Amino acid sequence: MKFSAPSKLAMHVRTHSGDRPFVCTFDGCQAAFTQRIGLVNHHQRLHTDERAFVCDNGECAARFATNGALAKHQRTHKGERSYICSYVGCSVAFVDSSNLKKHQLTHTGERAHVCGFEGCNKSFGREGDMRTHERIHTGQRPYICNSGGCTAVFIDAGKLSKHNRRFHSDEAKRHVCDFDGCTSGFHESRDLKVHQRTHTGMRPFACEHEECGATFRHSNTLKSHYFYWHTKEGQVRKKKDEARVLRLLQARGYDFKPQHHIDFKCVGSDRDGDRCYIDFLIFVRDENGKIKGIIFLEVDEHQHDRYEVSCELRRMADVSRTLTMEGNTFPVVFLRYNPHQYEVDGLKVKKPLGQRERELATCIESMQFTQPFLVRYMFYDTVDSKPRIFADADYDDSFKALVGPSIF
Repeated sequence: MKFSAPSKLAMHVRTHSGDRPFVCTFDGCQAAFTQRIGLVNHHQRLHTDERAFVCDNGECAARFATNGALAKHQRTHKGERSYICSYVGCSVAFVDSSNLKKHQLTHTGERAHVCGFEGCNKSFGREGDMRTHERIHTGQRPYICNSGGCTAVFIDAGKLSKHNRRFHSDEAKRHVCDFDGCTSGFHESRDLKVHQRTHTGMRPFACEHEECGATFRHSNTLKSHYFYWHTKEGQVRKKKDEARVLRLLQARGYDFKPQHHIDFKCVGSDRDGDRCYIDFLIFVRDENGKIKGIIFLEVDEHQHDRYEVSCELRRMADVSRTLTMEGNTFPVVFLRYNPHQYEVDGLKVKKPLGQRERELATCIESMQFTQPFLVRYMFYDTVDSKPRIFADADYDDSFKALVGPSIF
């Protein structure tokens, strides 16, 4: 008996119905596809070293899992951009039809695919972009790096590919800093340019909001700052979660200060921004009323998915350096509390918000100050009892020594 290949109509219906019968069986990967060839290409590209198609243009030698990917790449050498935008007044051209279609959505404004998670109204022109975005809410990171024992995980193939180029390719870190005594190297020249601002002190990205004046080395840091501090949507998102915690702290009678300001001017120019605000500073006292430690309680909405890991680590390090230079003698714990959805070993945890807040109160009251500076993650995604963000390529190994057991 012969089995015919699925018709184009059948594959088209699958795409719109969300039916993805071809599921990756690689451990920890949840990617699924409407066609078998999509699964084959995915597996070759991400879970094996099968890259048999090699570019023979000059000294390029880039390798690809499929002949189609190689052909697409080679058009970049030839300058072939045969897919041209047909909208009046626009003549932008692309090497493939998919990028052209994505570009054309900027003309139509069509964003038919809306994120289905409560409180998020983001919309997208393509279903694939929406599904990738939703992984921010679910915590899914199906794209796993397997190079040299690396276990970094990512929400989409593009980020995995960029990670591999930066850290595992022959060209990794070929852009080397030329400042005296610095040997830092980067794959992308733009990353080197940002790094060199730590030597020059340049902060070209300034917040233009009235009376703010905060400056940053990186545009993404400025965007996150502006969203959470100067937009109504960002303020509502922050304040709604913070208001609940504020009521909890007040009801329990804790000695605390909301929106505690820390000035970074004393630590010099090797940093982003010149100040920060801690959501809640809590003084923890012993039975005699003496301060035995300080908790910096941060309400990390959606596990701070809008923030870069490197920026978060740098911010906490700046706080530690500032406190030391100002003569603080009390041990400090950074308590990173996530009031939203999270997973433990890949499984969603359904824990009512009221229960989380009671556990937060218990954590504050029983906090042990075992070292001068400690970080604790509460209700963050965890794998083998450790925060999943440890797998992020930007999470510095030396900082992990400052992180206490996860609370989940």
